[in-house]
Amino acid sequence: MEAGIRCKFRCREIWEAELERLARRWRGYWPEIDPERLAADIRGRLEAAKLEWGLRGLEPLGGGAVALVCAAVQGDRPVVLKLNPRGNPDAEQLGNEGAALRFWQATGAAVELLGHRDEGFTLLMERLGEPLEDLALSREDKLAELGRLAARLHSAGPPPTCFQRLRDFVPGWCRDVPELDPLLIPREADVLIHCDLHAGNALRAGEGWKVIDPKGVRGDRHADIWALIDPMSLEHLPETPQAAADTAARWVDLYAEAAGMDAAEVRRWVRLRARATVGEVGASTSPEEDAWIVGLHRMADALAARDP
Repeated sequence: MEAGIRCKFRCREIWEAELERLARRWRGYWPEIDPERLAADIRGRLEAAKLEWGLRGLEPLGGGAVALVCAAVQGDRPVVLKLNPRGNPDAEQLGNEGAALRFWQATGAAVELLGHRDEGFTLLMERLGEPLEDLALSREDKLAELGRLAARLHSAGPPPTCFQRLRDFVPGWCRDVPELDPLLIPREADVLIHCDLHAGNALRAGEGWKVIDPKGVRGDRHADIWALIDPMSLEHLPETPQAAADTAARWVDLYAEAAGMDAAEVRRWVRLRARATVGEVGASTSPEEDAWIVGLHRMADALAARDP
């Protein structure tokens, strides 16, 4: 009996430690929001989802940027339960994550959504395999896989108006980089873009790959280029200007071809988005962010040298 009690308290400590980790991130993202209120809401929704969907063996997976992500079993099927926080400035986008996954289901390129509740803030999904980032593949091979995934997502057709416009999702971009303003004008050819597609958000699904964690906003498909400026990619960009320019050009051409995009438009988006992301990151708080900011500048400079 004592062992059972110790296990119960240990499990509670694990969940609370994960919520506290998330609360620290919430404070950074939304300093005006009470993180304990968000945590209390997630605790209640976790219990309700567990009962409604008959989940057992729940364990926090950790690593989520803003959501509580849990491994679980439903019947004999491994699943993932994701609880996004409500009542914050990014609630519109977070609440539409499930809708984006449903919109892409026919493409076979997105994780299967098994259920949703709480206005879309609580999601039940299939459990996938290891991330593309963990495979012993070259950066070029990973970019090609991500480009092909982007092309499949974009093939879903015109997205409904319930999804946020990219211009509204990132209002600070045009303030920091005015050249982005004309690229953010809504057009008939706009698609639903993932907007956070990198090798950590592509997971093994049988012999192929599926995406997770989309932002799901409407915009120019050439804006879906996060794979080219995320920290995991930029750490492989050479330091010397000529080598960086050659590598950046090769990466852009490879990704654009795999994604069925115009390489010149991809170059422009990457260059300007890298500059805008420096403004988004703001004051660095860690050596990792320092390195990323340096990489963003290096990527933008490398592309400007070829395409000023």
